[in-house]
Amino acid sequence: MPLLMLKREKDHFNNALRDYYIFLDGKEAGTVGNDSEVKIEVDSGKHEISIGIDWCKTEPSKFEIKEGETCAFICGCNLKGYRWFFYPIFYIFFKPKEYLFLKKH
Repeated sequence: MPLLMLKREKDHFNNALRDYYIFLDGKEAGTVGNDSEVKIEVDSGKHEISIGIDWCKTEPSKFEIKEGETCAFICGCNLKGYRWFFYPIFYIFFKPKEYLFLKKH
């Protein structure tokens, strides 16, 4: 069966103690903790994945997977360095789709 792997980067301050929700094809498919990795068995074919926390959710990322393949993504918070101190409210209210990131690995 095809496998989806999602690795979450380590958050040092914001969201460090909170899990991100994983949405696969619009439905909640699990969570991923800080500095951890999850593996989810999926059906062959085309899918969409996104991650979220509270009302901040990434745009869906489309991917296609075949039998026996593994598809890997990496995710985390875009607020790193000085940004985590100055910009959280701005991102949460004005750019909620950019608060987190999701990239194919």
